[in-house]
Amino acid sequence: MQGGLVMWKRWPGILIVSVLGASVFADYVADREAAVKLQRAGKYQEALDAFLKMAGGEVTEVQKSDALHQAAYCAYRLKDYDQAMKLAERIPIEGESKATRLVLLNWMRKWKQAIAEFKSEDIAAWPDHVKYEAYRARGMSAYRIKDAELAVADLSMAAKYANTNNDRSLALCNLGDAYRVLLKDDEKALEVYRRVLAGGHLYKGSRASLAIAGIQLKQGKPEEALAALEWVDMNKVNGPYRAYVLAARANIFATMGKKTEAIEEYKKALAVKGVPDYIRKNCEKALEKLEGGEEKKP
Repeated sequence: MQGGLVMWKRWPGILIVSVLGASVFADYVADREAAVKLQRAGKYQEALDAFLKMAGGEVTEVQKSDALHQAAYCAYRLKDYDQAMKLAERIPIEGESKATRLVLLNWMRKWKQAIAEFKSEDIAAWPDHVKYEAYRARGMSAYRIKDAELAVADLSMAAKYANTNNDRSLALCNLGDAYRVLLKDDEKALEVYRRVLAGGHLYKGSRASLAIAGIQLKQGKPEEALAALEWVDMNKVNGPYRAYVLAARANIFATMGKKTEAIEEYKKALAVKGVPDYIRKNCEKALEKLEGGEEKKP
């Protein structure tokens, strides 16, 4: 899934448009908090039932849209994709209904359908609180079907409308990938990845550092590639990203002919808890080649 739990940034709007009275509004807020708690606990069927009950109550159009949006998400997590789409279609605010459907199509990997249905839509006219997710969903769908122009345009807008550093950094990583992979524009990609580093997000910055190092290694600049990876705080980064960085360092050392250093880094990568299978296999294969080569020396 791309993007995790979508919580539209819409509560100030609900406060403004609520016309049902303080007690009714308070009930909605309390009910929503309880349903979200179920959702975050992975109790999606219970959360779905709660959101549907909320949507059928005496609520404003904005509140109903909110409840149906969250219900659609729960249905998606239950893998009831048809219900998720039908719930999205029931959302009364048109822009939010379209945004929810677009996000769902992207999550379901129906990228061609997402572009066919929404490429001509003016996302700028949709409610502000859905623009980040909508632009990113369409941008990633465009990326998947190799529509470079649309991917770059939408991912740039996603970065503009991001509400958090995490969201902005993610959109910029995706944008850098679009320049690097689709347009083969390494210099523009480097520029965008460095914007991620400037944001300071540990894991998105680690991802950008790996991309920068990959470009520089391809350009025949191994020393600069190693320097790029120094951005990553290895005292803080854990899990797969720790393995990614160690394996990348090992690859660079191997390219430089520094076998001892390369072997050491490959072994460190293999020792990381939760190292991804493909990284493990690549490291084992590289180690076998390096250590086998050493054994054959006279």
